[in-house]
Amino acid sequence: MNLQEIYTKLKLTEDSLIRVSADKDWQKKVALPSRIYRLLEKNELLKTLDAFFCFDNKPLILFFNLEDGNKKKELHKAIWNFNESPIAIIVENNAVEIFNGFSIDENTKLLHSLGGAEKLDDFTYFELVTGKTWEKYQEDLSHKNRVDYKLLENIEAAQGLMMNLGLSQTLVNALIGKIIFYRYLIDRKVRLNYQGKKRWDNRDLCECLADRDSFFAFVRHLENKETGFNGDMFRITPEDYQLISQDALNVLIRLLESEDLATGQRSLFDIYDFSILPIEFISNMYEKFIGVDKQDKESAYYTPTFLVDYIVAETVEKHLKADDKNYNCRILDPSCGSGIFLVESLRRIIEKYMKVNNIKDTNTESFREGIKRLVYDNIFGIDKDYDAIQVAIFSIYLTLLDYQEPADIEKFKFPNWKESDM
Repeated sequence: MNLQEIYTKLKLTEDSLIRVSADKDWQKKVALPSRIYRLLEKNELLKTLDAFFCFDNKPLILFFNLEDGNKKKELHKAIWNFNESPIAIIVENNAVEIFNGFSIDENTKLLHSLGGAEKLDDFTYFELVTGKTWEKYQEDLSHKNRVDYKLLENIEAAQGLMMNLGLSQTLVNALIGKIIFYRYLIDRKVRLNYQGKKRWDNRDLCECLADRDSFFAFVRHLENKETGFNGDMFRITPEDYQLISQDALNVLIRLLESEDLATGQRSLFDIYDFSILPIEFISNMYEKFIGVDKQDKESAYYTPTFLVDYIVAETVEKHLKADDKNYNCRILDPSCGSGIFLVESLRRIIEKYMKVNNIKDTNTESFREGIKRLVYDNIFGIDKDYDAIQVAIFSIYLTLLDYQEPADIEKFKFPNWKESDM
């Protein structure tokens, strides 16, 4: 059975089936958040997508024709990290299998199967739009299996272990934030150029963490204006470095090596792909960073991405569309939290800037300086919580890097902000 036969059997309409591989203008037929467009265009595995079923501007079912069986695990991992589509239907050697896009087996590293061709009747257009499909598979699609939920479980477990070693919550958060940033660089295959090795992998990072002095030297290397990225993301003072023991760094090694962090709690860092994980997870991460007790006391809760997309579309996007040549839109978020409103607004501004200036090549100093200037001129945030500011800076940094190729990132220098600048 091929994909065209599946589309016919499922009775998917032209309006609901977006043919990515066959229609070069597919983007004009659906209104997706820009971050999703970019992943479907840029990621080597996700861009092999043949089509997706779209309902209410959400890519609910992904359709793939897997021609290279050696890439099966990598494709499954990418779909899970994409964290947007509950169902993936994959054809391999004319065999059809339906997978749960929100649940992956930690041992096989493959998505959990929901069945083969015999289950296609559960995914017809009528079953999907009437909600019967989602009722039938509600338990399978539990949020507890999703990548963001699993990641946050891992972070919370590591956070607790390190605080039990005497570190403050703010210091622990800074260390975890730095580790996630380093994994992001590794997963995007950015050359770190440290200790004679250009590209690092997860094992290299773990070996570095195993030597306290070596790790601190590595941090300084990446924060240095000449050898690294500049910036002050998740700042740790020299005094605080003295408080960090090797035992604390060993917890981070266990996290990265996917060991048990608590009873029944296995880290899945060998399956996470931080080059794909959506920005929403950072907002959720902020929830964990500030802690439940503080969250209730301060009334600090993250804003769901769908609400952010709606508000930005009704405000920033309308402002930018009002003038074909204007790409600036000053935004102040007086309670910015993790910065998700600022991030999604910045995405719209950068994309308009690239369109107005017809920018195709991002590997130029003028582009790197240009997008930094967009941040300085347009993005302003205030929050009374120090950890919130740190996560907001992190979110904005990753957004800037998202618009550059790995080779470009190596030359990029982050803005160096003070808390008063945010």
